[in-house]
Amino acid sequence: MRLKCEVQILNSRPPISSGPSHKPARAVFCHVSLGRKPGQNDGPILLMLCNAKNRNGDKYKVHKNVENIFSRFTKEGKATVRLTEPPCDIAFSQADPSQLHMFLKLVRFACERKDVPDKILSVLAPVSAKHVEKPVTKLDISKPSEYPMSLPKSLEKLTINECLLRRVSPQITSLPSLQELDMGFNQLTTLPDSFSELSNLKSLLLPCNKFTTFPDVLLKGRFHSTLQVLDLRQNEISIIPSDIVKLKSLLKLNLSHNKLRHLPESLGLMVSLRNVQVSNNLLDFLPGTFLTQTFENVDFCDNPFLGQLPELFTSFFSFTFPSLAECAAKVIVQHGIHYTVEDLDYVSINYLKTAHRCICGNISFESGKIGLVYKKISSTLSYLSSNSIPFQIHYCSKSCLESFK
Repeated sequence: MRLKCEVQILNSRPPISSGPSHKPARAVFCHVSLGRKPGQNDGPILLMLCNAKNRNGDKYKVHKNVENIFSRFTKEGKATVRLTEPPCDIAFSQADPSQLHMFLKLVRFACERKDVPDKILSVLAPVSAKHVEKPVTKLDISKPSEYPMSLPKSLEKLTINECLLRRVSPQITSLPSLQELDMGFNQLTTLPDSFSELSNLKSLLLPCNKFTTFPDVLLKGRFHSTLQVLDLRQNEISIIPSDIVKLKSLLKLNLSHNKLRHLPESLGLMVSLRNVQVSNNLLDFLPGTFLTQTFENVDFCDNPFLGQLPELFTSFFSFTFPSLAECAAKVIVQHGIHYTVEDLDYVSINYLKTAHRCICGNISFESGKIGLVYKKISSTLSYLSSNSIPFQIHYCSKSCLESFK
């Protein structure tokens, strides 16, 4: 059984004397093995730690020598094995959680019994240099000549700037541990379907490219639960799909310096969203759903917001009773009922797409009314062209209209 992770050796019984204290040894990347010495089939089971400075490894007896195993944070890749002799704690970190769980299980078994089958043990021999090299987790590429022939599979953070990229390489979409990806200042126009395979991606930066549409692949795969930061500034995007609400973990969104004329109402329904930057676009107003949220940081500067209310928004007509079709559509949208082209006809599907959400949370169709109000958005830090900006509200009833007059 072998394990690769960071290891720190700590004295479990520090001296009581009042002399100068010694700093604990720093954690080092180690190749951890559990087994017997070569040719000693009946010999004791040992725990061997090999690192770049000591490839022969330090060995510790396991049988009846493990005082305790602290495994509370195994799912985070952390655990500690406390030995009796020598009195020390072997702290593991940055390990693969599943491998660490199996390793600790074997250590506990070897501590209690001597007759551990050889097939689940390792031969404790010196390791080669490649086995104790710390995996590359970060790579920065700032010009085409620096682009490698292959990318390390262990990458967690990858930056590729100013490399004239026109497409995303399959090497990138096959990185299983990638969490942060920066491909700004390139020539990208789209993302491949294989991009959805980046199941651990938390941060995606794509500024200064040539996107004209929102990358729909971001609405697929596991991005709805992993993606927290999305930067699409300085592109040529004109429409943001309402399905962006599927990105339930999104914290920061930057859409500045694009060609947006409208923002979807669903953007104001993303409860996790705390940082929104949409400066230097073509926005006339913001969706009224933004008034129901409290942001930490917003930037709506340099948009041609309406300076006065047009006649469309100053004249309110009397509310009408909703039709039977509207009542049925409200139920479908409000409860998120799934439907396909086999369930509904083309006209009905298009009608459902015209749904709007009132500031009270209810769904509004043709029986509702459109209003425009000037308000100051609620945020800790705001960058606005004026103290108040216009919000388009789709009122579902007269009571909602009266409450926001």
